[in-house]
Amino acid sequence: MARRGFVFTLDALLSVITLVGFLTAIYFLSSQAPYDAASGILMKKRAGDALAVLDASGVLATVNETAINSSLEQMMTEANGYRATFDYYYYWNDGFDKIYSLEIGTPQQASSNAVMSQREFLVFESSRIKYYGIGRIWIWEK
Repeated sequence: MARRGFVFTLDALLSVITLVGFLTAIYFLSSQAPYDAASGILMKKRAGDALAVLDASGVLATVNETAINSSLEQMMTEANGYRATFDYYYYWNDGFDKIYSLEIGTPQQASSNAVMSQREFLVFESSRIKYYGIGRIWIWEK
């Protein structure tokens, strides 16, 4: 009878050791992961949403660096760094000419896992197109 108890105890002990080994391996492997792919998707969505809000609210149409920067700072989190460029073009008879360019945020990309989103927009004046614009935002984790 004592032998049967010893076998069950040994079986339980081996099961616990195996479970602890698996949990340790999972913890070690998850801590070694360099980059979470889901965070890249979320950052790309945040960048696209920021451009959409700037366009829909009419802030991009003001061509005002202070207003655009203020709006972007309100939308970005402390955990993310960002850089944004906005180029405004005027259409002449022979094509588009860049007439104004803005650069906001950190001058360089601080990380290799930065994501970029782009949006084209139009600026109207008196129901006519005044400018064609391209906005780009790069976001990365600090």
